[in-house]
Amino acid sequence: MTRGIRLCAVLVCLIILGSGICLSQEATGEIRGVVKDETGGVLPGAKVSLFDGLTQVADQTSGINGDFRFIGLRGGRYGLQCEAEGFEAYVYKHVEVKGGRATQISILLKPAGTPQTMTILLCCFGVDPRRTWLGRDVSYGELRNLPTSRDPWAILAMTPGIVLDRVNVGGSEAGRQPELTCRGDVGGENSMWVLDGLTITDMAALGMSPTYYDFDSIDEIQITTGGNDPSLATGGMSINMITKRGGDTPRGSTRFYTTSEGLQSDNTKDLASPSNPNGATTLDGFKWNPSFVPTKLVKLREYGVEFGGPIAKDKLWYWGAVAVQDIQRAAVNKGPQNTQIENYSFKTNGQWKDSDSLTFFYMRGDKIERGRDASPTRPPETAWNLGSPTDIYKLDLSHMLNPDLYLSGTLGIVRSKYHLAAQGGLNAQVQRDANLVYHGSYIDSVAERPQWQATLNSHYYSNALGGNHDFKFGFSFRRVDTESVSRWPGEGVVADAYTGTAWLTRASHNLARNNYLSFYAGDSFARDRLVLNLGFRFDRQAGGILAASTPANQMFPDVLPAVNVAARDAPFTWNDFSPRLGATYDVTGDGKTLLRTSFADYADQLGSEIVSNLSPIASGITELDYYWNDVNADGYVQPSEVDFYPPYDWEEPLPSTTALDPELTAPRRTELIIGGERQIADNFLAGANFVWQRARNLLWKVGTDYQRPDRPYTHDDYVLAGTITGTLPDGTPYNMPFYRLSDERRSLDGAGVDSLLTNRSGYSETYRGVEIYAMKRPCEDKLLLNAWASWQTSRRHFAGTTGISNPTNEIDGEDTAFQSASEGAEAYWISTPRWMFNLNAVYSLPRGFSVAGVLSGREGFPIVYFRSKYYVDPGLAALAVRAQPIGSSKLPNPIELDLRLSKAIGLGDKGVVNLDLDIFNVLNRNTPLHVTESLSSSRLNYVADIMNPRLFRLGVRYSF
Repeated sequence: MTRGIRLCAVLVCLIILGSGICLSQEATGEIRGVVKDETGGVLPGAKVSLFDGLTQVADQTSGINGDFRFIGLRGGRYGLQCEAEGFEAYVYKHVEVKGGRATQISILLKPAGTPQTMTILLCCFGVDPRRTWLGRDVSYGELRNLPTSRDPWAILAMTPGIVLDRVNVGGSEAGRQPELTCRGDVGGENSMWVLDGLTITDMAALGMSPTYYDFDSIDEIQITTGGNDPSLATGGMSINMITKRGGDTPRGSTRFYTTSEGLQSDNTKDLASPSNPNGATTLDGFKWNPSFVPTKLVKLREYGVEFGGPIAKDKLWYWGAVAVQDIQRAAVNKGPQNTQIENYSFKTNGQWKDSDSLTFFYMRGDKIERGRDASPTRPPETAWNLGSPTDIYKLDLSHMLNPDLYLSGTLGIVRSKYHLAAQGGLNAQVQRDANLVYHGSYIDSVAERPQWQATLNSHYYSNALGGNHDFKFGFSFRRVDTESVSRWPGEGVVADAYTGTAWLTRASHNLARNNYLSFYAGDSFARDRLVLNLGFRFDRQAGGILAASTPANQMFPDVLPAVNVAARDAPFTWNDFSPRLGATYDVTGDGKTLLRTSFADYADQLGSEIVSNLSPIASGITELDYYWNDVNADGYVQPSEVDFYPPYDWEEPLPSTTALDPELTAPRRTELIIGGERQIADNFLAGANFVWQRARNLLWKVGTDYQRPDRPYTHDDYVLAGTITGTLPDGTPYNMPFYRLSDERRSLDGAGVDSLLTNRSGYSETYRGVEIYAMKRPCEDKLLLNAWASWQTSRRHFAGTTGISNPTNEIDGEDTAFQSASEGAEAYWISTPRWMFNLNAVYSLPRGFSVAGVLSGREGFPIVYFRSKYYVDPGLAALAVRAQPIGSSKLPNPIELDLRLSKAIGLGDKGVVNLDLDIFNVLNRNTPLHVTESLSSSRLNYVADIMNPRLFRLGVRYSF
């Protein structure tokens, strides 16, 4: 019986796949709308025709509710004409269609004056009553014409609700992936990275992108930061990058952008330095170290080519691209870092019938870095060379059964590899001298993160209950594997002259697998002025570890023997049902003034790191330190020089540092949005939103001990250990307590060592924000404008002492924040700014000139002053006690103005040459971005990082 059920299930899947069901956000969009007369009454029976250039591609007759739709459309501009007996004809010359989006049109027909009378509108841009998401769509015109650092993160930084952990002035941070916060998702672990509709999120570095991108290959970026769309899996940011495709007309471009040290200003010339001893010793109220060397972008060059065209006109097309970024920088107080990013892309798409289409896409992105983390304590042989190639394959198949039913399907594979290889190689024994300088080589790390997925989706339209329905359904399965190995080179022994010890090490080996299964369904029902969005999704997230092993220490195999770990499933599976509800009301009846409300509940993503805790060899390199007597004074460890007293017996695998609660469930996020939008004029709209989000059931690691591993430490297990007192740099006194385990618990065997990953009951995080915005699209006045400002808070909350273990630093109502672990911003505290704004615009001038600019700003990130207390509890070397609640002290507000002047030179039918001059950080601001926060440091309040100085970039592009 079971076998028969399985066989039937397989046959059903094959039939479905054979029909070509799956979602392709990249492949198709739609146009939908309603036809009305001057009184606002709907007009059934009107003929609506769609044109691609001069060719009519489809026509429809408006339904009983005056509605019409064209689905399965390739992205681009279309023409649309509407005719009805007794009325003037109505024409849109430019209707923009975007992949994965619906363009909404409201047509108001006027009584006919003469048979030849026709209303012509050049552009179509306005409010959309069926819009279910919050965020923004960025067109190719914006991507190409705005002065940015030319990567997707620059576009994220221009989106309401999203905050990056750094300020990237003209590419000064290029090749470094930032971390982010999106509304209530502090740390960005629920971010979703999507390429042409294919989810590619790195589930090992949760919420991060697995690769870097060729900016010129992107045709559009769709960013979602909230809403009730049931196809959205998480309550974080989602970015879908839609790449270009070929068409019947051959098109392409090539470009070269360059900047260098010679095109960079100096924003520290008035500050003290070895060559300017009489310069200022303070900056914005913080201390300035005359020997401090800020980050310097030495060189950044980008060049590439992309082109596409027909293989067989009207049937089969191709597109491809190659791009390289060459980045050289001198890091803060460190040596040079050279990075090269290479991208290769290819796409072919065919449409053998009007109802069927097929697309294959391949992309390879690789970041190659030489001398990573070189520093005074990491000379060249210990610096890393990085290689991180990622290959992405995607196959789309779509089929339109009839004008009301559209089916599509995607199969995708992502293969990512990450290798940090010390320049000294794998054979040299590592030494650390008395000055803490490493020699010989350094840790070698290799990670592979393959994933594959299949999605099945459909759209169905119908008229019922006096209105029209837009049903959508989706199913997806995704498998993600994570394998990583880290080891010290040589024989796994490090000679440490600073402490007089020999580090005996054994490699880590993490091998985990996560499976993600989901189903969603939704209906957008429109009747008269009201649109209701009703939906839900179900997510099943599970994982476990695969069989893995690590070899014994080569020099001391009896001390650290080989370890084999059996495959094991996680003791929990996350099954989550998430409702999605929303409503839109047309206040004025003309489709120009809308009120919206949205309610959504989300489940967080299950990261590979969580299930990896099941393996005792996954979390990191095993290390045992013994006294070392360098008898022959050669600086290297020999077996006879190691003192093994007291003896150790490590015949069994070391216990995992973190246990998993078998009752672990997914964190949840509840979101409410209330807003309104008004179309002020053609192609110009403005609006406002209030957003509330509450995160609950979050995960945390709480201490336990060997004797009572099922009994995590609670607030009652801690007693007052002391206070830190003093005065902050601004003169504010502080007096903050810190705590230790009670005598009863600290006396137990293994106290303070084990940790338990579990849900944090009694704890929540709440985001509240208001944003206002305005958008203008170019038409006859040639102005493109986006402007927004927001005010928000994100706070932590406790229900009494529930959700508190060690009370140190646990303050109800303080700002939520995290410490960035991303390269170039390590240990920087990132929080939600109380205010942010962004204004960007492009304006076309006569004679082929255009100007563009981006003005952005936010409140400064927090300064978290602390004092370290050592050996307060067993198993804890240091406890960082904060002197005040997070958010009490702030860094200065970073404000940046970037400008572009561009000149287009027409070459007739040969194409166009564009010359670009970009100026970043026009005001040459040197705002501090990080300061030394340790109250015990002699460099307390010294500037540790500043904004990159004014930067000029030159660019030339040829397009045909």
